Amino acid sequence: MKNKMMITAMSAILLASGSMQSGAAFAHEAPVITQTAAAHHFISKDQVIAASSKWVQKMSYVQMGGFYEEGEYKTFTHKGQTYRYLSKDIDTRRELLRYLTESVTADYAEQFIKEMGIIQYRGKLAQLEADGGSLLQWEQAEVVHLKTAGNRHTYKLIVPIGETTEKSVYHVHLKRVSQNSWKIDQLEYQKDVTADIPGNINPAFVFFHYLLTDSSVSQEQLAHKDVLDVRSFKKGIEKVEIKSMENKGWVGDKVEYAVTFHADLARNYKGSLKKGENRLYFLIEHTGHMEFKIVSVKNTSHSK
Repeated sequence: MKNKMMITAMSAILLASGSMQSGAAFAHEAPVITQTAAAHHFISKDQVIAASSKWVQKMSYVQMGGFYEEGEYKTFTHKGQTYRYLSKDIDTRRELLRYLTESVTADYAEQFIKEMGIIQYRGKLAQLEADGGSLLQWEQAEVVHLKTAGNRHTYKLIVPIGETTEKSVYHVHLKRVSQNSWKIDQLEYQKDVTADIPGNINPAFVFFHYLLTDSSVSQEQLAHKDVLDVRSFKKGIEKVEIKSMENKGWVGDKVEYAVTFHADLARNYKGSLKKGENRLYFLIEHTGHMEFKIVSVKNTSHSK
């Protein structure tokens, strides 16, 4: 339970937005998405970001115990562990549920309370004493619509981490609770994604390294066979040598690498390469722990 709590709550705390300067400032904001009757099937990306960000603020508020007035912070030992009571505005089940369901559905609120390990002790709610935080730049998240099923929309959010090149990925589910209102029904941590791929496992490097010696390995670097016909691509190439690999950054939730390489071509070569220096752009997707696949190859940048 503790690990799950850390993933679903602590890793999602929003410090970089500056909205945590005063707990009371957002303790009772209600990030419910509202729509006109004619447009209630549409949710803008800005609205998804705003609703998710405010829910993360509420998660953070509960995770840090609330907003304590002077002398209010109290701890106790229970089953060998140190707990603290929640602040008085959320220290009963009724108050906490009311606060959470301003942003999320009742079912998700109950799930969140359970995952946070919140208990009732001597008539008040309490949680393990802990602190934590991250540098998620929630307001800069990219939003990708994944699917719509009935009254539930699912989005992928790619959230930058501080000033680094790393990002975290979340899936947020929004449920229509009335004709004109939506609430978050789930916010799920997916993975951390880094834009820097080590050379020895970079599929663009592996693609060229094995192109003329074992093209089946090159083919395995592709997400699917329609990305490139490796057998046709290599026909007439007598020698290929990588000169440089440049990380061009993120294109959506994928990483682009520009590969400059030298090619020696047969006299009867009929492909798209030229003799000498060439440059191709590889769009690479993170598919698992230290696993990557090429999803597109172009002679111009994918970001254009």
